[in-house]
Amino acid sequence: MEDNRKKGRKNKNTRGNTGQKKTGRKKSDPKKSFAEIQKERIRIVQGLNLFSDVFMSVVLNDTEACQHVLRVLLEDKDLVVKRVKTQYRISRIASRDVQLDVLAEGSDDRLYTAEIQRKDTLDHARRTRFHEAMVDSEYLSKGRDFHDLPEVYVIYISETDLWKRGAASCRVERNFVEGKEEISDGKTAQRGNEGEKKQEKERI
Repeated sequence: MEDNRKKGRKNKNTRGNTGQKKTGRKKSDPKKSFAEIQKERIRIVQGLNLFSDVFMSVVLNDTEACQHVLRVLLEDKDLVVKRVKTQYRISRIASRDVQLDVLAEGSDDRLYTAEIQRKDTLDHARRTRFHEAMVDSEYLSKGRDFHDLPEVYVIYISETDLWKRGAASCRVERNFVEGKEEISDGKTAQRGNEGEKKQEKERI
């Protein structure tokens, strides 16, 4: 009986100590009013643009919004987007993964990927090359013919003049040296300098 009472007192004291730790925490600031919270949210949203990952993911995850942006960038008012994914990751076991900011599928089965990049220290040309390769491998199942590869548009938007050309737009085509005939392999890359209100195109 005596031992049990001692155990009970010990357990009670332990619970009391735990309670003291909780009450020892700093008091939180008084809650803001609903109007103040709304005002703060509006201020935060006003400071966002498509270079903000969270804002971009939310906005372009909407099919109609994504379609509008693609129509403007590609100058194609008839472009129709069927479905869109944001922050879409393509993973491989033995090689590097890639996370696409935007991956959209058009009604004509064309694919549109958009990469929004703020850094100017990367090898952007090889980065887009890697993205294209990963998308191709994702959409060509084993046993299918290479002709089944969808046409892919890679859109690369940056805040700075990545190519140091000082031009509003720059178009480069992949073609034969002799005759300058264009090689059509289903890949089109468009790169823009949004921060300087410039747009660069590259057709590969």
